[in-house]
Amino acid sequence: MEESTKQDLVERPWENLERLLDEGDRDKLATYFEELAPAEVARCIDRLDDEHREMVLGQLTAEDAAELLEHLSDTQGREMIENTSPVQAALIVEELSSDWQADLIAA
Repeated sequence: MEESTKQDLVERPWENLERLLDEGDRDKLATYFEELAPAEVARCIDRLDDEHREMVLGQLTAEDAAELLEHLSDTQGREMIENTSPVQAALIVEELSSDWQADLIAA
């Protein structure tokens, strides 16, 4: 990989996230989220197009998706949950902390 391309992925990590989503590798995706600071995760998700944003939770286990949501703003997390299937949303909500569950119900 060219040096400029590597630098772009560091400066614009959402592009790397899009590539991982397109590949569909859950393990790589979960590892990538673990490597990013919570603020970077939120920034990446915010910069994704709608198609890729909707892919995020579907490509993670319920446990990993819940952990990801807990790093996002309430609004951003709610929007992502609302765009998943009811079954998937229920599985993710079961994994959320009780505080987050309460926030979702109160919204």
